[in-house]
Amino acid sequence: MDVTVLNPGTHVPGGQYVAFWQYLFATILQGFWARFFGVVFICLAGYFGIRRRNFQMFVVFFLCAVSITFLAYPLAKLAGLL
Repeated sequence: MDVTVLNPGTHVPGGQYVAFWQYLFATILQGFWARFFGVVFICLAGYFGIRRRNFQMFVVFFLCAVSITFLAYPLAKLAGLL
C-alpha cells in the first residue's frame, strides 16, 4: 500500500483542509459535556478492550464516544435544541 494515499494534502486543497478542522473545533468538538463523555467512553473502551479483553464492550463504548463527540451537537442543532 502506498502511504501517500493517506495524505489528505494530495486529495484536498490546503485552505479547505484547514477550514474543515476549524469547523470541527468551532462547532462539533465544543462544549464541556461532549468532551467529558467522550473521554469517559474512550477510557471505558480502553479498559474493556485492553484490560478485560472484551472486544464487544470495547466496540460499544468506542461507538458511544464517537457518537457523543461527533454526532450530539449536529443532531441537537438539527432538532432545534441549540
